[in-house]
Parts: sequence; structure tokens; C-alpha cells
Amino acid sequence: MIHFIDNPFRRMVQPLHKHPELLGIEPGLTALEIGPGTGTYTLATAAAVGPQGKIIAIDIDERVVQHVMKRIAQHRVTNIEVHQGDAQELKFRSDSFDAIYAITVFGEIPNRGKALREFKRVLLPGGTLAISEFLPDPDSQPEARVRAECEAAGFRFIEKTGNWIYYTLIFNNPNQVLADSHPG
Repeated sequence: MIHFIDNPFRRMVQPLHKHPELLGIEPGLTALEIGPGTGTYTLATAAAVGPQGKIIAIDIDERVVQHVMKRIAQHRVTNIEVHQGDAQELKFRSDSFDAIYAITVFGEIPNRGKALREFKRVLLPGGTLAISEFLPDPDSQPEARVRAECEAAGFRFIEKTGNWIYYTLIFNNPNQVLADSHPG
């Protein structure tokens, strides 16, 4: 399915060179990508954070992890780490990331409330959460649902970009989560 979603039409609607900016990604940031798919946007985002920044991508499917790791090696990119992991149980310390983004994966998370609590925990105060959805994706979630779920988890809505076929919602983590249940 990831190859179906990662196609020339999608890259026309979601241009690689513009996507990191839409996600609020800047040089030097440490960002967590949930569900990297083929790694196309992972590589573009790694270029945007530059050599001082870092992208950590997680996916529940080991085949996806291996595919993205091969692409990273082929492109000789050094600022990306890829791990098998579950968005509902992140193995990172609290306050570890400047940004978290999920591109066409939010609807695939079985317990999004639990995942959003984890996102809030590992995201620095003031950090950015970006959720992108693309309509041809069979798991695409309606904008209103994504916004309501993120706001219910304590994220503050900042802005929307895109249109009816593709959108990105940007949120801010307005406060710190004190509990650190994963010292990893």
C-alpha cells in the first residue's frame, strides 16, 4: 500500500521541497516521524533539518523499517535513525523532540488517544505536532476528527494548510508533561 500512496500524483500535490516547511521543520530540529512509508518524505525532511538536526522515524512494520534503512544507506544520509516501534508506546524520554509529524498514517493508529498522549509526553513544550492526510489513502481521517482528537489530547491548533484532497494540521504543545514513564 505504501507504494500506491507514494506516487507522482501525490508528490505533485505534496511537493517534497515544500513539505518540510509546511510541517514547521527547520534546520537543527530533532523530529520524530510516525510511519515513514517508503522514506521519500523522510529524506526530504532530513535535508531540511540539516547536519545539525536529526530525524527519528518509527514504524510498527519491520519491512517498512528495513526498506527505509536501505534508502538511507543508498543516499548516504547520516541524520536519520529508523526504528521499529509503536506510536502508542514510544520508547523515548519525555521532552525529546522539537517536532512530531505523521503523514497519511494517523488513521492507521488503533488507539489514537493513547498515541496522542505519547506524542504530548515526548514533545518539548512549545514543540510542533503536524498531522497530514491525503484523501486517496483509504485510512484518511476527516480534518474535523483529527483536530478534535488532537485538541482533546491538549494540543493547541495553530493552522491548516492544503485543500480538500490533502491537508496538514499544525498544533503546538502548550505545556510540559511531568511524568516520564519511559526513561529509554
